[in-house]
Amino acid sequence: MTECFSARCQQDRRIVRREFNKWTKNLLFQIGLETITKNHFGFDVNIFNRAD
Repeated sequence: MTECFSARCQQDRRIVRREFNKWTKNLLFQIGLETITKNHFGFDVNIFNRAD
């Protein structure tokens, strides 16, 4: 990756890093909740499977 020293480029990289950190925390939180629900209540919570 090329180095960028302009203020705009550094700001964009900071924003992307902040968004990535937010997505990572949200994903870990979701996985934790799903695991607790599965272990505690005995059923799997999956938003991608249809409940016919």
